[in-house]
Amino acid sequence: MRRHSALAVLISLFFLYLFAFQPQPGAWLHGSLDWRAAFFSSRVDWPQVGHLLLDLRPLPFLGALLCLVLSLVIRAWRWRVISSPLDRVPLLRMFHLTNLGYMANNLLPMRLGEVLRAGALSARSRIPLAGALATIVLERVLDMAGALVVLLLMLLLQGELFAVGTAGSADGLAMLSRFRGLLPVLGGLTCLGLGLLAGLVIWRQRFLDLVEGLLLRFLPRKVANRLCGLFHSFARGLEILRSPWEALLLLVLTGLLNACYLASLGAMIHAYHLGNVLPAFHAAPVASLLLLLVFVSLGYMIPAAPGAFGTVQYFTALAMGLLGAGTEQAMSFALGNHLITWLLLTLLGLLALPLLKLSFADLMQWKEKGA
Repeated sequence: MRRHSALAVLISLFFLYLFAFQPQPGAWLHGSLDWRAAFFSSRVDWPQVGHLLLDLRPLPFLGALLCLVLSLVIRAWRWRVISSPLDRVPLLRMFHLTNLGYMANNLLPMRLGEVLRAGALSARSRIPLAGALATIVLERVLDMAGALVVLLLMLLLQGELFAVGTAGSADGLAMLSRFRGLLPVLGGLTCLGLGLLAGLVIWRQRFLDLVEGLLLRFLPRKVANRLCGLFHSFARGLEILRSPWEALLLLVLTGLLNACYLASLGAMIHAYHLGNVLPAFHAAPVASLLLLLVFVSLGYMIPAAPGAFGTVQYFTALAMGLLGAGTEQAMSFALGNHLITWLLLTLLGLLALPLLKLSFADLMQWKEKGA
């Protein structure tokens, strides 16, 4: 675990370096620049970035915060629906547990917030730990499905950004055009994943027997038994999908969750006075926000230090550049949007501890179990 944590920190430092500096190894190899200028040349005027970072319009900023809080409420509601076959947990408690998990992800390595909130759910309900972990797995499956839909919509609406013709630069347009080749691949993977999920729900025992047989045949028994246990936990988490109405509710809530994220990003763009500055956003706001959400999500998905520092800033700034923002504007937005999100989630998680009657000692205990 320590090795993985160290690797995650190195990944964050690498992307922070790319975010702050503009390496030119070719110029150094040709002797036109010394090593300091080649590898530590700043990308931006940092005083200007600081000025832009603090220059927020209050009303759109408050709107962005409200969208983030609403996304947490929707996520807690969805988690409550998933766990309802095991126990009916009050929505407010689920809200605090959700915030607790985000806070732990922001402060602890290896995304241990998922393990910790499963342990907290088990401790504050009648749900066993294995069942709580199964609900987390189904949540992640829904998140992945939502992310795939967002990515597919972004690829389908790319034409709007090309029609504007101002998505950053010619290099930016070329990068977007290369994404078009992903459409059939992602569409096929999405259909395959949904087919497997439907099969697991409808023919659960047959699927479990098939997977267990394959694992025991091709893997060492100890590894196969562990994977079988994980797969059985995942299958238990799919119990909720046997009800078509509740499955539909989960899909609707996942759509609303992503709508909140898009609305929050849009409000932050206006908070930073960029609504009329970005031609792509002004002409094609939905396509622009979808592209921005895809890149921000990519920053969170890459294994990194707690809070995803480095990765989120880099990919957010990259997306803003594709939409036509200047370097200082892109970097101030990337810093501000991530820092505000990190602070809000961390503060709400810290507030959840006394409200749930939990302590940091409890978190460390579940952390050791998760490790």
